[in-house]
Amino acid sequence: MTPKYQVLPPTAPVPAADDYLEKLVREGAQKALQAAVEREVDEFLGRVRYERATEMRGHRNGHLPARQIGIGTGSVEVRVPRVSDVPAEVSADGYYSQIVPRYERRTRT
Repeated sequence: MTPKYQVLPPTAPVPAADDYLEKLVREGAQKALQAAVEREVDEFLGRVRYERATEMRGHRNGHLPARQIGIGTGSVEVRVPRVSDVPAEVSADGYYSQIVPRYERRTRT
């Protein structure tokens, strides 16, 4: 006879469907992560959005598709910005986020 419920190990987090505090923390983490990634692009380009600069470092080109990043309390969605037309003297490989590396799906811890 198979059980009708799933047995989780004792260390597995048990999600509560209506836990408001958990939802609030996850939304805060998502907003902070998105803001940090946008700030990273601003620092790379040397200007904020819609501002002109004397040195050409590239152009914003939308965002990569949204993806889920697993964190300790669940997962958050992040959209990493794209940067196009990066000159070779600025970066030979173009722009890649240091905060959310390519293909990362969960935090190291």
